[in-house]
Parts: sequence; C-alpha cells; structure tokens
Amino acid sequence: MENETINVLLIEDNEADVRLIKTLLSETMRSGTSAAVSLTTAGRLAEGLARAGERPFDVILLDLSLPDSQGLETFRRTHERESKVPLIVLSGLDDESLALQAVREGAQDYLSKGEVTGYLLIRAIRYAIERKRTEETLKATNRKLRELDRLKSEFLSTVSHELRTPIAIMHEGVSLVLDGVAGQVTDMQRELLADTLENVDRLTRLVTDLLDISKIEAGKLRLRRSRVDINEILKKIYTHYLPQAKQKGIRLECEIPEGPVFLFADADKLMQIFNNLVSNAIRFTETTGTITIGATDREADVLCRVSDTGIGISRENQRKLFHKFEQFGRVDGPGYKGTGLGLAIAKGLVEKHDGRIWVESALKEGTTFWFTLKKIPFPTILIVDDDEPVTEVIREFLQEDGYEFVVSRDGCEAVERIRAERPSLVILDMRLPGMSGYEVIGRLKHDTRTQNIPIIIISAFSVDEEKLGEVDAHSAIPVVHKPFDRAALRNIVREMMVA
Repeated sequence: MENETINVLLIEDNEADVRLIKTLLSETMRSGTSAAVSLTTAGRLAEGLARAGERPFDVILLDLSLPDSQGLETFRRTHERESKVPLIVLSGLDDESLALQAVREGAQDYLSKGEVTGYLLIRAIRYAIERKRTEETLKATNRKLRELDRLKSEFLSTVSHELRTPIAIMHEGVSLVLDGVAGQVTDMQRELLADTLENVDRLTRLVTDLLDISKIEAGKLRLRRSRVDINEILKKIYTHYLPQAKQKGIRLECEIPEGPVFLFADADKLMQIFNNLVSNAIRFTETTGTITIGATDREADVLCRVSDTGIGISRENQRKLFHKFEQFGRVDGPGYKGTGLGLAIAKGLVEKHDGRIWVESALKEGTTFWFTLKKIPFPTILIVDDDEPVTEVIREFLQEDGYEFVVSRDGCEAVERIRAERPSLVILDMRLPGMSGYEVIGRLKHDTRTQNIPIIIISAFSVDEEKLGEVDAHSAIPVVHKPFDRAALRNIVREMMVA
C-alpha cells in the first residue's frame, strides 16, 4: 500500500465538507506523507452505491446524513452492499453517538468533521484498510479451518460406520469359537480368544465414541426427548455399577431427591453421561474409597453430580479435561483402557440439553463432576379431530411420553389456536367441520408464524396427494391411516419431536 494508489469513495452531500476532504488529501500527498490518493465523490447514497458497483474501492468515507438516507440506515445499507470494503464514518457533532454505533456494527472507524486533520484522515484510511484486510484473512482462515474440521468429522463418521460391520463379525466369530460351536477349545486357546474378545470390545467402544463425537462436532446429534424421571436414571446407574464397585472394594452411594423429578430429555443420552462419569470414577478410585451419585431438584434445572475419593486431578490437567483424547492418571498394562473421548462426549451431551458441566478436584483429595440439566416446558400437541374417541385414544397412549395436549374439533378453530398458541406438533384429521384439513394445511404453511410447525395427517380416507401438493409443495407430511397402529404413530411423533 506504500507505493500503491489508494482508491477512496467519498459519499457526502455537503460541498464544503467535500472540499475539506479533497484539500486534506492533497496536502498530505504534496507533503510526501501519503501515497497517491484517487478520490471519487457522490452526493447521494444511491449514487455512491452505483459508483461502488462500477469499480473496486479500497475504502469508503461515509456521511450518515444524506438526502436519500439518514442515520444508521445509511451505514447498514452501505455495509450490506459493500461488506468487503472498509467503511469510515464522517460524523458531525450532533451524530457522534450514531457513528459509534456504526463502529459497533462493523465500521472500521469514525472521524469528526470539525476535528479532522490531514494526518488523522490518512492514518484512519491506512488503518481501516489494514484492519479490513486482516479481518478478511482471518475470516478466510476460519472458513478453511471449519471446512477441515467438517471433513475430519465426516471422515471419522464414515470410517466408524464402515468398521462396525467387520467388528461385529469378529465379535460373533470369536464368541462362537469360545462357546465351542467350532469344536473343543483348549485352555490356552480360550485364554487367547478371551484376550481377543476383550480387545474387540475395546475397539467397539472406540468406534462408538468416534461416531458420537463426530456427530456432536458436526451438530448432527439428535435428541429423542421424552418425559424422564432423573431418579429412575440414578437408580439404573446405581444398580448397573454396584457389582463393579463391590468387586473393587469401593462403596457406591446414591442420593435421590424426594419424589419424582421429571425432565423433557433423552434418557439414553443421560445414561451415557452418567456412564462416562461413573466408569471414570471407579477406574480412578482405590479400594475402600467412596463414589457418590446424586441430583438436586432446583427451580430452573436439575443439578447432578458424581463424586469420588480417588486420586484427584491437578489444576493444570483440569483446564484440558474435556478436550478430545486427553487421558490423565492412566497406568500402562492390563485392565480397561479408555478412548480419551468420554468426557468430551459427556460435555457435548450436557450442552445439547442446554446445561453445563464442570469439575472440582485436587490431587489426592478426590473429584466431583457437576452438571446441570435445564428444565424446558413439555411440548404441546394439538389434536384436530371431531371424533372424540379418537382424540382420547391418542391422548391416552402419548401422554406417558410427557406431552401436553389441546384439542380442536373443527378446522377454523384449529387455525386460530395454532396461530395463538404455537403448538410443537399438530395431529390433523382431513375431514373436519368448517374447514377441510387441506385448507388448514394451506393456511398454516403460508403463514410465517406457523409454517414451520410439523404436521401429521390422520385419516380414515385416502389423501389426495395432488390436492395436498397444491396447498403445500415443500413439506413431506407423514400420513397415518385410521384405524392406526399406536406404535407406528408414537414412533412418527417421536421422530418429528427429535431436536
């Protein structure tokens, strides 16, 4: 930029201010303190944007008060059209606060017209250009890094999927030989096969963890939420790990809140979080130690914990504890070898439930992992059907999944309720009083307030696909025919509720 001509676009309607800018730039060029500057001027925003579209500029000097645009709208329109060109706002004494806001929204700098000098002007231009170049370079680098990260996650996911089948075949083959299906097995063969099976199981865990972490990082992990009692999760974890704890001489305690504590959550993923934390606790707690699992019911969330009296974690290691492939306190030799992904997966699953996870620990003083699970409202399903027995049957067998229900008996009322109440899902009969199901779908899909609400059609009659396509050509709406299979309808509802 030292020896290059700087192409400047000045959008300013005040002729005195235009002359001032021209004079200041000319003086800096004559004094040798500036490279050559090519100045293009425009008195209106429309004219300035047209000029910017005709040729590239290195920087735009922009007055916010123009005949055809005022205030921040001037900056926003310019920034939207010329997002890659650095903008410097020229402000008067009465609009300095607007100039500051423009800087917050993406302008590189602002200059007060009453205080600007040639030195300040050319310095602001140079700095704006360099900052913008740095920004664009950083954005490009970040885009490349995100793409590399996406490719890495995609590779891990693909490889993990491809490994699952041969691993399953190996596992079954070794198991059959151990069971004597292929003939008598000697003690030495049995020992070797048992070691092989243990390592196949370890490989299975690794593949499963790689799949999970790749889904989490790619944002493709989906939660199958239903009504979950955290007490039942704790009881299952306690029952599962009690034999392992006893075998190692560890005391396992479970502290359960009084009464049920319901969450709208993915039960399998909650089990996985506790599994990862408790298995680590057993691994790093010595004989005669104690592990405690528990939960506390709070107003906005549930606070869960897994505590142990084990070897503890140093402050240095705590900073990278939830990073992938990090392992601490591992002893080489026989025994369980982790993947180094368990805590990273636990963190991802907790955050997917809108919670957070952290650790409190010190060397030789044990460790407590804390995590929160946010209480979110149970979703509401609107059933639109004029046949009361049908609505009661649907309500009855879906209620155990934790959904709330409202019912409409005709199409007109349904449209109004959906617009007012925004249910999470609509189960819609097609033959209704007042308005047909087709018209209901058409009105919902052409209203920005309701167009993204999922719909399931239930009908005793065949659905006219052509007519359905006329009212909604973009959505794939599932159809369940009456009399419907309860399990099939439940699975469709759960699939459409997946987050």
